[in-house]
Amino acid sequence: MPARNDIDVALFDLDNTLIPFLGPLRRWAQAWADEAHPEGPDPVREALLDVTLDDAEDPKRAIRVVTDRFDLHDEAPEATERAQQVYWRALTPYPGIRGTLARLASAEVPMGVVTDAPREPAAVRLSATQLTRFFDVVVTRDDTDGGKTSPRPFHLALDVLDADPEQAMMVGDWPAFDVRWPSRLGMVSVLAAWGTGALPEHARCKAQPTHEAENPRELRSIALDEMPTAAERRETVQAGLC
Repeated sequence: MPARNDIDVALFDLDNTLIPFLGPLRRWAQAWADEAHPEGPDPVREALLDVTLDDAEDPKRAIRVVTDRFDLHDEAPEATERAQQVYWRALTPYPGIRGTLARLASAEVPMGVVTDAPREPAAVRLSATQLTRFFDVVVTRDDTDGGKTSPRPFHLALDVLDADPEQAMMVGDWPAFDVRWPSRLGMVSVLAAWGTGALPEHARCKAQPTHEAENPRELRSIALDEMPTAAERRETVQAGLC
């Protein structure tokens, strides 16, 4: 069944659009610190988070740095294994994401991910949440210089999908990255309000999206002119997304 509303391709940001980002990362750091240094886990946890976020989301390097800093070489292997299990369990898509992706797929809308996450962490998050199968292309920070600070990642995704910008939709939580260039390229831009959190006003004013969606199911009406059912709306309210 062809898509309506002139949307032939849908692109998505990953973190805070498909999957919450900081929550699982904090649980991972807490689990590692609790196991490796139970008598004083807070400084270890904070150091692990700081190094991970400052160093291109490289948890392996962060663990090496923190292990050396706090002399936790004996404790590190067991802590790493436990923390990884906690992280995988914490990864889950936002309510409504999986069903919306399945609906777009059933409407034969090709889909891709355009993310500033590095290739390996992006693959882990998509695999752990069983979202990989929905996407025909995943463009990461490692695929272009500068990531979403330029239009190159969007051009790459559209080229792979053989799509024109005017028939494409980009969904993301950060206006400066997920709205600005897609809008300039002529794409339909959708601000994922369910993932923006306490977005600073100056960040919100960086670019004006074509649409602002309060929950993922609204993407069906934007892309397919299809409204969610009453049951789905009730489920959304119960999930606290609107």
